Amino acid sequence: MTHWTVVSHPGPSERKILASLAPGISPRRHVGSGVTLRALEGGNGGNGPTIVFLHGRGHAATSWAPILARLSLGHRVLAFDLPGFGHSASRPWEGGDGRDGLAFFADPIGRALAELERPILVGHSLGGAVALAATLAGHVAPRALVLIGAMGLSPRVKPGARLYYATDPERVARLRKPLRSALDAALGRRSSDAEALRRELLTVRGGRPDAAAAFRAMCPIIGEPFHFEPEELAAITHPTMLLWGDRDEAFPLDVAIEAERVLPAGELRVMAAGHSPHVDKPDDVARIIEDFVTRLDCTERS
Repeated sequence: MTHWTVVSHPGPSERKILASLAPGISPRRHVGSGVTLRALEGGNGGNGPTIVFLHGRGHAATSWAPILARLSLGHRVLAFDLPGFGHSASRPWEGGDGRDGLAFFADPIGRALAELERPILVGHSLGGAVALAATLAGHVAPRALVLIGAMGLSPRVKPGARLYYATDPERVARLRKPLRSALDAALGRRSSDAEALRRELLTVRGGRPDAAAAFRAMCPIIGEPFHFEPEELAAITHPTMLLWGDRDEAFPLDVAIEAERVLPAGELRVMAAGHSPHVDKPDDVARIIEDFVTRLDCTERS
């Protein structure tokens, strides 16, 4: 079997975040479908379920850092870099349609999750589609899902988001980096840890060509983006929270409202936020996830 791996090193922003998580949460390697995946893993476990975090396009496992730190006090937490992003390898992209694009990300993650017993899957944007795909494929039988601004619930994607994805965010960020750095220096501005990490991940040397191509197959500039069919969503019988920003820049709130109707055990929670509420308001999102898990525990005991 062919095995794909990658040699990469965290940048200064990510090293700072990793140091803040240590020693309780640390990087480890997993393998799925021959692809080496980096994960941040830790927590005291306790009696609670393992909570798995899957990020969106251009992010990495470290994007979940504040939430990992809080939830690790009562749970085992596991956050993956999706194939081709962060410090995970990927297989070469050989072309295909939107489902092939999703499989590029979801197959390795699903195989790596197969060892877990009834985890709670938390997926943002692309990570939400990956969580759904891994569940539908039977790689994992989750206790529940939390879908944050999830991709793939509908063919509706805001035009600005489609244009942004089609222009290759990594390439654009690399071109803008010198100007942005000079402007920040002139104005005496300092980026937050989250902003600095996001910029560092986007401006990685060489970009993310295979992952970007697979993502473009899922969300082309022209044509219908990938989405699960209603009967597929209806097969997701696990408790599913849809956590949505009321100002989501990628997927309108109507997408979540319709998905709540189709998902047999779906419930919608709306926040005053954009597409990445877990980055902008990590404490609020962590509290919402904690409350959701507590309600699951109460329901199963009753």
